[in-house]
Amino acid sequence: MDFSINAIPSIATGLAAVRNQSDVQTAVLSNILDTTKSESATMTKMMEQSVNPGLGENIDVRV
Repeated sequence: MDFSINAIPSIATGLAAVRNQSDVQTAVLSNILDTTKSESATMTKMMEQSVNPGLGENIDVRV
């Protein structure tokens, strides 16, 4: 491959675009991980509450 001095700006621009894309992907992945942690905590809490089979079985009604 033969590179000229004139190609350096376009190579630098391409590398900057790749770095920017990588930064965006990392940020999106971080948000997905945070959401997953939150949802798993909620799911764990729901599962812990379901361990009590009699919970919510009866309803008190007054007229």
